[in-house]
Amino acid sequence: MAADSQLSATPVLVGPDGMGQLLERVPLTQEAKSAFDEAWLQRLVHENPACLPIPELEPGLDVFAAVCREIPTPRGYIDNLLLTGAGDIAVVETKLFRNPEARRKVLAQALDYATGLFAMSYGEFEQTALKGIFAPSAKPASLYEALPEGDKLPEAAFVDAVSNNLRRGNALVLVVGDGIRSEAEGLLDGLQTHARFGFTLALIEVGVFRMPNAGGYLIRPRTLAKTAIVQRTIVDVTGGSAAVKEVRLAVPETLSVQAYWQALDTKIPGAQAALEALIRAAEPLGVYPESLKSLNLKWSRPGARPVNLGYIFKYTSIWTDATIATVPRELVHAYVGDVARAFGCDVRSLPRGGWTLDKEGRPLRLEAVLDRLGAWVGPMQRFITAITQHDAQAG
Repeated sequence: MAADSQLSATPVLVGPDGMGQLLERVPLTQEAKSAFDEAWLQRLVHENPACLPIPELEPGLDVFAAVCREIPTPRGYIDNLLLTGAGDIAVVETKLFRNPEARRKVLAQALDYATGLFAMSYGEFEQTALKGIFAPSAKPASLYEALPEGDKLPEAAFVDAVSNNLRRGNALVLVVGDGIRSEAEGLLDGLQTHARFGFTLALIEVGVFRMPNAGGYLIRPRTLAKTAIVQRTIVDVTGGSAAVKEVRLAVPETLSVQAYWQALDTKIPGAQAALEALIRAAEPLGVYPESLKSLNLKWSRPGARPVNLGYIFKYTSIWTDATIATVPRELVHAYVGDVARAFGCDVRSLPRGGWTLDKEGRPLRLEAVLDRLGAWVGPMQRFITAITQHDAQAG
């Protein structure tokens, strides 16, 4: 679980004359006469799904599109349903609450609704969703049709992807509202009872500010807390008796990470285990993984930006060109050459600057060095030492 500890501040609108004006915050309330109630917030999410900070939560996933709202399920109504063209699922519970007990209740409610979906087949999930509200869009004939044309899987592959996510419990569960800042971190405690599911749960505060003169509103979403899977539960039944073991993951898992590992292991069986072994071997050097669209290996350089030591696309190619962004060229060139010697490949100069690994005129493939990934640790150590000495001399 991660929490945002930054203090909230009021946005300032700065005009052409350089003068600033504080924006007035619009209170969100459940009062019957208020235009800014839960129904308004639900419509806001449906008509403007980009207002949710999903790229910050799951940077490796595709863009989510709003499908429908007020979906009736046996356990209650789901406020908003979002999907990607790759079959990723997000469910949103919009709530305005003012006391800790109400906050805990809505978390339990959101999880209950989500786990109800996980018990469904694709057909049941689709039938349930099609009972929701699609306005202002017309009701589609299928979930697939509800998504915008463009970058989406063929329909059969989309159905398979959604089915797999339902079966595994892979989804984004977002509680969106106001009045959830206090005790946000503590609200996510005690979620181990749902550990068999692979969802990411996040608490998102929505700030609404009135724009002067021209009218309209500024929407400021902020992630207050989110879960991250840092352990995997394994049940060992060897010898006829069951033993539960908690295995700490080399890369804390999110939906983005799960999607990366699944895509990679489909292409190269055993790739996840080999990369996790590399990460653990490099950890004493201060090297850590960062998962975006690719798996990045980074080192926290004291007093400066982190150094990207290399990244591996889920399409299995290994690149080192991002290293030059923060380190002197001569050190980078020596490092890439060192890695190339360790892997028995060549160094290729790139037109945009920097160097990367090359094998027979193509980017080095992970599968070509899977059995000797550990050889990368030595060049990393020498590179980190060289940077540290350079920084010390530079004063």
